[in-house]
Amino acid sequence: MQMLELEFAQLDRRYEQLRIRKPEAEKRLLGSLAAAGQRVPIVVVAGNRESEFIVIDGYKRVRALEQLHSDTVMAMRWEMGEVDAVLMDRFLRGYQGETPLEQGWLLAEMNSRFGMTLQELSARVGRSVSWVSRRLGLVLELPVEVAERVRRGEIIAHAAMKYLLPLARANRRQCVQIAEGIAGKGASSRQVAQLYSVWRDGSAEVRNRVTADPMLFVRTQSRADEPTADLVSLLKRDLDIITSTVRRADRRLRFAKGGLLLLPCDSQQLEEGVQQVGHEVGRLAAHLKKEIEDAQARYSNSDSATGNQGQ
Repeated sequence: MQMLELEFAQLDRRYEQLRIRKPEAEKRLLGSLAAAGQRVPIVVVAGNRESEFIVIDGYKRVRALEQLHSDTVMAMRWEMGEVDAVLMDRFLRGYQGETPLEQGWLLAEMNSRFGMTLQELSARVGRSVSWVSRRLGLVLELPVEVAERVRRGEIIAHAAMKYLLPLARANRRQCVQIAEGIAGKGASSRQVAQLYSVWRDGSAEVRNRVTADPMLFVRTQSRADEPTADLVSLLKRDLDIITSTVRRADRRLRFAKGGLLLLPCDSQQLEEGVQQVGHEVGRLAAHLKKEIEDAQARYSNSDSATGNQGQ
C-alpha cells in the first residue's frame, strides 16, 4: 500500500454511481471535514493512463472536499487489479448497510464492464447463482428513471424495491410518473406502500388520479390518519368532563346545607334533566359499544386472513 496526495483531475470515479447518496450523512461529513480536515484517506488503484487513479472507496469524502474547495485528496493506493480491489472493498465492509439494489448495481457493473458470467460472479462474491440472478433482475426491472432517483437519495430504496418495482412490472409508465411525483418530497416507505395499494386495487380513474398527483394523495391520507389518535383523545376528554360534571352536581345535592326547598315545577325540571342526561349517556354507550365490536371484528378478520396466508 502507498499513501498519495492526488488532485481531483487524477481521479476516475467510474464506480460513484453504485452507491446511494445519503444527504444527511454527507452534511455531517462535510461539517467534520471542515472542522478537522481529511483524516481517513480514500482508496484507489492505478488507472489505465499514467497519473490516473480509479477511486474504489471514499466518494463521499471526495464530494465533500470538492465543496470545501480543497486542492488535493489524501489517498491510499492498493497494489492490486481493479476487479479484485472493488470486490475486496465490498468484502471488507461485509455488504454493511448495502441495499439489494446497490448489490445489483455492482454485479451489473462487473457483468457489463468485465463480461463476468453469473457463475463467475457467484464464485467471486460467495453467493449462489440464484442470488446473483435476483439482484441483477432488480436492476433490469426497475426503470432507470426510478433507479436514478433512488441513487440520489430522493426515494427510499426499500420503497422502490418493495412497491415501485411491482408497480413497474404492471405499468412502467405510471410507475415512473409516480416516482417523479414523490421524489425528493420525503415520502416514507409506509406512504409509498399506501400509494401502491390504492393504485393496485383502484379503478382506471383512481389510478390516473394517483399517478397525476401522488403527493396530494399522501397528504390527504396523512390527514385522514391523524384524527384517529386525536379523536380518541378528544372523546376521553369529553367523558372526563361528563364524569366531573355529574359528580359536581351530586355533591351539590348531598352537601347542600339544610336541604333544598324545591317547588313541584323545580323537581320536575330536575328529574327531566337527569333523565335526559341518562338518555344521552345511554345512547353514547350503545354507539361506543357498536364501534368497539366493529373494530374487534375487523381485527379478527385481518388476523384470520393473515393466518390463512401463512398456512
